[in-house]
Amino acid sequence: MKPDEEICGDYLHRYYLLPKNRFLNVYLHRFQEPDPGRDLHDHPWWSLSIVLKGRYEERYADRSEVRNLILGGGIRRIRLRSPTTRHTITWVSPGGCWTVFVTGPKVREWGFHTSGGWIHNQIYAGPQTAGQEPGQIPGAKVVWGEGDRAILPTDSGRGSVTTSLTGGCDERNS
Repeated sequence: MKPDEEICGDYLHRYYLLPKNRFLNVYLHRFQEPDPGRDLHDHPWWSLSIVLKGRYEERYADRSEVRNLILGGGIRRIRLRSPTTRHTITWVSPGGCWTVFVTGPKVREWGFHTSGGWIHNQIYAGPQTAGQEPGQIPGAKVVWGEGDRAILPTDSGRGSVTTSLTGGCDERNS
């Protein structure tokens, strides 16, 4: 069966279990690899992951602590995340991991948490792929709020470096 979306090649295959909409989405995900980027990311909505087959390890930041959590394999199969939960997938069991992924309505923008601050997903490419530190990305504007530095795009009409959900793919939009 051909996936509805292939994210970063074989990294993630996404199948729509309901027609995609702005209120509630239910996907079948098949992870083949860990998240390609090293930075934690958040999401634009509440989300729920239910492991059906296989296992994965997630590194996440809860307040100031960074923790690891293994999901699947009879250990723990369900994970609820708020939109501001910072996380990344660090390991996927051989053969991949199948999950049901449920999202609510979009409540915010999403991005990546780097040593330079929060970076909007549309301009994040990470220093390893963009060849620049986040503050040097042309067209980016540094803003301050709630004690965190954030870098946001300033001109949606220009070409920008974008990435998948995890920030490891280097795709160019014009």
